[in-house]
Amino acid sequence: MNQKWIAAFKRYGFLAVPPLFYLATAGHYIGFGDTALLVNDIQRAGIESHVNNHPFTVLAGVVFNFLFPFQEIAYRANLVSVFFGSLTIISFYLLLLAELQTVLMAAFGAALLMVCHSMWWHSTIVENYAATSFLTTLCLHCWRRLERTQDKKWLWALCSVAGLGVFNHVQMSFVCVGVVVTGILIAKREKAWVPVIGRCAAFAVLGMLPWLALIVRDTARNGSLEAIIKGAFVGSFENTFFGGSLYASFFETLYVMWFQSPTFYITLIGGCGIYLAFRKNPRSPSFWGMVTALGINTVNFCFYPTWDKFAFLLLSFVILHYFASTAVHAWLNTVKESKGWRFGTYGYLTLSVLIPPFLYGHVAEWGLNPDSMWFNRYNNNYSENSYYQSAFIVNPNKRGYDDVDRFAKLLFAKLPPNATFLDDDSRTYYPLADYYQKHYGMRRDVTTLLVNSWGIANWGLGSDTLADILTKAYYLDKPFYAISNKQPIAGFVMQAQKLVPEIELVKYFIGENRWVYRLVTQSEVAGNRKIATLDLPWIKTLNVTAPKGYFDLAPKDVVFLSTGTTLVQTMRPYLGKWTGDDQLFFKGEKAGASLEFYLKSEDSRTVDLTFRMTSAPDFARVQIDVFPAKSQAIADLYETSVQPTKIKLSNVALSPGINEVRFMIVEKNPRSSAYHFGIDGIEYSTTALK
Repeated sequence: MNQKWIAAFKRYGFLAVPPLFYLATAGHYIGFGDTALLVNDIQRAGIESHVNNHPFTVLAGVVFNFLFPFQEIAYRANLVSVFFGSLTIISFYLLLLAELQTVLMAAFGAALLMVCHSMWWHSTIVENYAATSFLTTLCLHCWRRLERTQDKKWLWALCSVAGLGVFNHVQMSFVCVGVVVTGILIAKREKAWVPVIGRCAAFAVLGMLPWLALIVRDTARNGSLEAIIKGAFVGSFENTFFGGSLYASFFETLYVMWFQSPTFYITLIGGCGIYLAFRKNPRSPSFWGMVTALGINTVNFCFYPTWDKFAFLLLSFVILHYFASTAVHAWLNTVKESKGWRFGTYGYLTLSVLIPPFLYGHVAEWGLNPDSMWFNRYNNNYSENSYYQSAFIVNPNKRGYDDVDRFAKLLFAKLPPNATFLDDDSRTYYPLADYYQKHYGMRRDVTTLLVNSWGIANWGLGSDTLADILTKAYYLDKPFYAISNKQPIAGFVMQAQKLVPEIELVKYFIGENRWVYRLVTQSEVAGNRKIATLDLPWIKTLNVTAPKGYFDLAPKDVVFLSTGTTLVQTMRPYLGKWTGDDQLFFKGEKAGASLEFYLKSEDSRTVDLTFRMTSAPDFARVQIDVFPAKSQAIADLYETSVQPTKIKLSNVALSPGINEVRFMIVEKNPRSSAYHFGIDGIEYSTTALK
């Protein structure tokens, strides 16, 4: 019995290594913007067919929320990546063990994939790519078992797994193309086109059923199959694909591939493995399926100009690691009689496992030195005022990384009430708005805005809108802050300076040698002499004078708005009563969109405020705040039909002078088709004078 346990431990003991390794290096806090988006989807259990949603990972996150309710929200989500990353390495080890029949080479091959930069990176912070890599290894299992057994049940399994992969990320459709190639070659070889292709299609559809169900559901809600299909495959990123230049993209991809394995394990030895596999069986349907998936994915994302190119290439790295492992195994068989060559080979493999953790742990530090070869790429100048960006990008070990968390808390502690904060490219926007404000309730009085620096539709504010916001903030003495005073924000400031030359952003320290930039407003420019801003023609106040009254709202009453537009909408076609048969319709672009009104009171009074709103199929969840009273209400305005509704705030303490009423979109109801809302008017009734 003891001998059997010892033998089992020797054969399968490595299976404990990946979960221990990834758990020990997992992040405990939130990371960049994409991680906050995924955490938000998990928290709201929102699955959609859109390319940015990743339902497979989201559903796994919902389960982890249930299993681990005691930890930081972000940490629970990060454990999803630990789980799928560990499964990837375990599955890859078992693949190599079955293929190579040697524990040592299987362990080395799996360990090398485990410390691969992209694999490790995406196994310690919440993202969808760990799940994608796991599904890719399952496809490799099916391809190789099909090759060894010639049993077509593995082809059917391959079709199902690849189809299921699309449910996590449409990128898995590149694997599906490889599966199609495999099916065609088998059908051609056996001269059985209809049975083989027919069954392949049936099992692929079976695997894709969850994703197809989402397509049907979202089409029923949206009404446009064309829009849903476009959103599911490319979203707003269609102009980004093949956006990189040939020369720059090629060398950037080579660098990224080298960085995954600094000893050239996958770049050179992986290529040798592909050559050897071709020499061994040039007509292998499995080989051509794997190479097709590898080639299409690599070429497509070679020209995808984004900082996280290594994420999209992870699928390619997994396949290359398989070929590299088979190449080293073939080499060891060739030199099995030479102790020197075998010793040297195992020494190389050992260094290949040890070098990446050392390199990744120090490159960001080296990059701060202007004399270092790493300085141009990892100098951290871009985010020197906010957080250690290069450390986040370079080091997969996220255990001690809390920079985004510290920055957010320092910022929220320092910003004055009702401040507006502008982010330049979503690095902090989603952690601030979709994580700390939404799920922890931190500083919901702060309006967070996003600059559209990528040119992607409905992703951030354009120059005209931001120039208008800056100008109004200047004249209204609104506390306005920005993450940077460099491009692209500098360009928006210059646009606003054409209207108001005095506008400028100055450093504003928030602690721990971190800072943002503050808008200098008109009262400071005038030497603290208050200018009568309310005399400006585009600033309208709603005067609270009588014991009770009603304001029928229109776009001219809006003092300040962000990430949306307003218009008057006729309500005659709908059942219900609206003042003047119309309403003020706010077309929000995303969560965080807001508009503001001013209530002017001549005295201190306590009032009940009733907001006559509208519910509709394309309306969002709206948070209503009254400042400085700090009264708040949140309402879900989604309904299957258009109808009037009322939201009441009782005992609101209005101060003498200006009181701000802000309507902000918190999030979209999962069933709603847009981020809109409608408001007919504001009714007030005085309950006490002071």
